[in-house]
Amino acid sequence: MRPRIVNIFHSFPSAVLRAAHNAGHIEHICLPSPELSVSERREWLKSQLPGASAAIIWVNVGRFGKEHLDVAGETLKVVATYSVGYDHIDVDELKRRGVAVAHTPYKSDDAVANATLLLLLMALRRSAEHLDVVRHGKWLQFYNDTSSNPLALAGGSVQDCTVGFYGFGRIAQKVAERILPLGPRRILYKASSPRSFTADTFPRLHHVVSTIYPGVTVSNEPDLQTLAAESDVLVCLTSLVPETHHSVNEQVLSKMKKHAVLVNVSRGPVVDTQALLQALKKEQISCVALDVLEGEPDIAADHPVLDDSLRHKVVIMPHSGSAEAASRTEMADLTARNVLKALNIDIRPEWYDEQPVPTDRSTYFV
Repeated sequence: MRPRIVNIFHSFPSAVLRAAHNAGHIEHICLPSPELSVSERREWLKSQLPGASAAIIWVNVGRFGKEHLDVAGETLKVVATYSVGYDHIDVDELKRRGVAVAHTPYKSDDAVANATLLLLLMALRRSAEHLDVVRHGKWLQFYNDTSSNPLALAGGSVQDCTVGFYGFGRIAQKVAERILPLGPRRILYKASSPRSFTADTFPRLHHVVSTIYPGVTVSNEPDLQTLAAESDVLVCLTSLVPETHHSVNEQVLSKMKKHAVLVNVSRGPVVDTQALLQALKKEQISCVALDVLEGEPDIAADHPVLDDSLRHKVVIMPHSGSAEAASRTEMADLTARNVLKALNIDIRPEWYDEQPVPTDRSTYFV
């Protein structure tokens, strides 16, 4: 009997899984319709788990744990999430029952770093206001305003500023590399544990700074409130653990400069949403740029962060930082490798669309 793989996606960009299914080595079952609501998708997944050997999931399934395992029974061998993070999976419970947990690190690092820089620049350059000028037919008025005051709607820049990183892992370091050509004066970071900026601790970034941008100071700042107070731009790229939940709170936000920009591309609950709203309304900070938001994906149009009074203070994307086609395809290929590895199925060269066959055979399990 073919191993059955249940996939929460309606369309999944993996040539390997498609070819393995067509060749009869697996039964790959995808979501029947893209029109299903989140709750309907969750119920569909549960209905397909009995007898399944593997499940491919995403963050929209809710918390994958005991309830799903009880439904699946003993045939389930692996749960593969199409994401870097896996805090939506009860890893301990799955491991206790002998079910492997796989994820997709590294493949989206560059895409997320690009999105972080995009959000940062959109916030600094007051992009929401400039877009409104065009959409509301005020282009000529903007010209007139600029001819009276050249600083009309002028935004900020990274040049000669201090950029702070709350979290300084792979993606944060890639963002720092992208920011360096923009001319920051300082880069400060708070890592998971205090680490000096040396060639041993951060070899690639240290080499780039020392050889190309020697005038930029890069240093560790272990205190979050001090980091917030010193930064003109504060970028959150830390992991969500109990210690970081709501760590960007009223105390931290109150330390930030009035012209400062907060960027959160980590996890929504890292930032205390109520404290953020108050900071924006009281103009304690200039602007916030978000790819994540506490409570996602159940974010309605009437969410307080989306209030029209904050339209020019909030730049937001729907947790789509990795949404580059190449990145998403690589994540799908890695998900396929993870699942087939757990099911002891060897990938055949002819299952790949591209030639020559990719050399990457990496798999990642928690």
